[in-house]
This record gives sequence, structure tokens and C-alpha cells, in this order.
Amino acid sequence: MLKKLFFMIILFCFVPILTFSQDSLSTIKSNNILVIESMPPGAMVCIDDKECGITPLTLSSYDEGKYKISVTLDDKTKESYIDYGGGTKELFLILDDNYGVINITSIPANAKVFINGELYGRTPLKNSKVPLGKNNLKLVKENFIDLEKNLSIKNMKHDLFWNMDYKYRQLRFVETENISQIMMDGKEVTLDSFNVFQAEVGERNIEVRLKNFYKPLGEKIDIQTKTDYDIKIDYNYFTYRNVAMSAIVPGLGQFVDDSKLKGLLYFSALIGTSVLYFDFDKKYRDELSVYNEARKLYQKAGNEQEAVALAKKMEEKLSQVNKQIDKKNLMIGIALGIYLANIIDAVLFHSTDGNLEIIPKIENNDFNTGKVNVGLKLKF
Repeated sequence: MLKKLFFMIILFCFVPILTFSQDSLSTIKSNNILVIESMPPGAMVCIDDKECGITPLTLSSYDEGKYKISVTLDDKTKESYIDYGGGTKELFLILDDNYGVINITSIPANAKVFINGELYGRTPLKNSKVPLGKNNLKLVKENFIDLEKNLSIKNMKHDLFWNMDYKYRQLRFVETENISQIMMDGKEVTLDSFNVFQAEVGERNIEVRLKNFYKPLGEKIDIQTKTDYDIKIDYNYFTYRNVAMSAIVPGLGQFVDDSKLKGLLYFSALIGTSVLYFDFDKKYRDELSVYNEARKLYQKAGNEQEAVALAKKMEEKLSQVNKQIDKKNLMIGIALGIYLANIIDAVLFHSTDGNLEIIPKIENNDFNTGKVNVGLKLKF
């Protein structure tokens, strides 16, 4: 009786454990899956020289271990050796050694795929044959930035995942009350009801004309993907810059402040008076030299009659010298007047300035949010 009871206790304790272990092993084994594909499909699959089926072939409940796998079609055979460690294992074998196979998926889909300049189709692109070696891959979709990659194709399957960026970004004016015109790259821009307009990614020149400001405000911006921008306008503040420039070089402050004609007139007028001054100075020196010669002759006069004649001639030469001095002084006065007028003009009309402050905002709610992802998966 005791022996029977002892046997029943042992049976009760160990049978569930054995059952559980077998069930666990069975579950683990059922999760072991081998997926074997070939290009072209329809090839006979042999594992360790044992025929197992035709590609594409899925084998489940497979034991872990090392295997020799071969696929054969029309007298062409491709072999591979794997060390299978469980789970799902995919194997893709190409029977022809002259090409590789490529799959391309993009976000968004339906992008044109060009390989070495030739249109291969649209994404998602499945099992396309590509020549071995270096190949240029390019994705093109309207309103999105072209994506390009150089890829070295091998005799295997290549899976590419490509995330494309939207080509346009939003620029918003914080205030528009005094704006009369907005130009971008020389073309007029119209704002929507939210004071927003779209601009293509890349370097852009933005120019704004205001109703109550004498010159347009411009700024160059390098528009980045996944970044929107706020634009603030600050103007009518005092600046010494243009006044200082005009003080150093007459007309320069006006020239750089978008009054090019006025700046050139001030500069040209001052250069012109300077040229005339030096011309009169040369004539003055020539006349002075003649006067000095006449004076020497006067001092050497032999009689009264000769002295009177030489004195008259000397006075004539002195008169010419004084005329040249007057002309020189006039040029100095004109030059000084031009210089002062240039400074006054710079203070009155070019001492205020303005600028566009462009503030980037990183987008988080775009449908293609995130970094540009180019993923490559190779299947042997």
C-alpha cells in the first residue's frame, strides 16, 4: 500500500514537469522558421542534399544547427552555408552571377526610381535586377527633394528604405501692418490669411518694402528642410554706420544705403572739385613762376622808363597769380560745401536703418518628421 502511494506521489510531481518541458520545446521549435527565396523563383531547395520544396519556401519547426542549403533551376545551382540559431531566418539566393536584386521603399510612396539615369519604376520597387558594381540610385517625386545615393551592388538582395523631405517650407511674417510688397528672388510673394507664404528649400533672397520707410529691407536665408521660419521687421532705429561711412568717403554712406545715384553724385562732385583745385594750383605755380621772373627783371631795371614798364608787367602777372589763388580758394569752399552737404544728408536721411530678423522653428508635426533615413539591408 505504501509503495503504491509513493509511486502515485512521484507520478503526480514529475509528469506535469515533463509535459510542460515538452510543450515549451514544441513552442520554441514552432517559432523556428526558415524562409528561402530565389531569383528566379521556382528553384528546387535542398537542405544537406535533401530535397525540401520549391522557392519561395517557408519551413517551420526547424532545429538549430549548421546547414548546407542549395537551390537549383535549369542546371544552375547556388549554395549557401548557414549557422541557424533559431527564430526567423530569411535566405535569398540569385542563380545568375551577373546581377544583384534591389528592393526600394520610400516615404511617401510612388516616387520614380532612376538607376544610372534609367527609369526602373516607382516605389515600392520589388526585386529589380541591377548590374553588379557601382550604381547611381535616384528617387524623384513632385514637391519633394530628390534623393540620390551611390550604391555598390553585389550578387545578393539589397533592401533600401528611403525617407524623402518635402521641398517647401513655411515663412510667416509676425506683423504685416506696414508692408507694401514682399519679393523673393526677384518675384512678388502673396501672403495667405495667416501671413504665411511657402519657399523652396535652399538659399533665398527676401526683400520687403514698407509704406513708411525710405528703402527696402533685404535678407538672405538658407531655408532648411523640416524648419519653418518667423520673420520680424525692425526699422527706424538710429545708426552711426552710414554717417561714419560718408564722413570717411563722401557719398559712401548713401551708396550702401540704397541711394546709389546720390552717393555717386556726392563722390563725383568732390572728385571733380579736387581735380579743378589741382589744375588751378598748377596754373598758380606757373603764374607765380612768371611773376617771380618779372620781379627779378624789375629789380634789375637800368633806368626809370624800363622800371615803369617792368612794374606794369609785374602787376599783370601778380593779377594772374591772385586769380588762380581765388580759383583755388573757390574750389576749397565748394569741396567743403559738398562734404558738409554730404554729412548733413547722411544725418538727415541715412541715419535710420532696419532689418529682417528670421527665426527658425523646427517642425515636429510634419508627416515626414525625423531625420532623412536611408537604410540598407542585405540578404545573402
